Amino acid sequence: MTEHHFVGNLTADPELRTTTTEKSVAEFRIAVSDRYRDAQGAWVETEPVYWPVQIWGEPAKAVKAHLRTGSKVIVVGELRNQAWEDPQTKEKKSRRLIQARYVGPALGDQPRSHTAQPGTTNSQSARPAPTGVADPQWADA
Repeated sequence: MTEHHFVGNLTADPELRTTTTEKSVAEFRIAVSDRYRDAQGAWVETEPVYWPVQIWGEPAKAVKAHLRTGSKVIVVGELRNQAWEDPQTKEKKSRRLIQARYVGPALGDQPRSHTAQPGTTNSQSARPAPTGVADPQWADA
């Protein structure tokens, strides 16, 4: 599977839980948007895309300890489909998420706003690629 790089901001504090097999998993969402210059040279920011992110093992604990709502992060991982059945309604549900291998603060980038000055850096979003059903292959990390 192909790894992608995402740069975005946390939309809420990460949630940390421990599975029945004593593995740690952190989940959070990031808002990823792009900027480009229009024909007149003005910065235009795209609508954000919100990605759920999941990371396993010791990195999950570090994410919980060090990242907060609004933190700008770099996430490296694979796009996955996750499917389950709602225990109450028996309805089948699914979602697309980033199964992260690495998560870290995005240092050095200038804060972005609609009034950004020319010359500020641009965050990059990933190009989605089709993937299979999620299996937490990094759960033992």
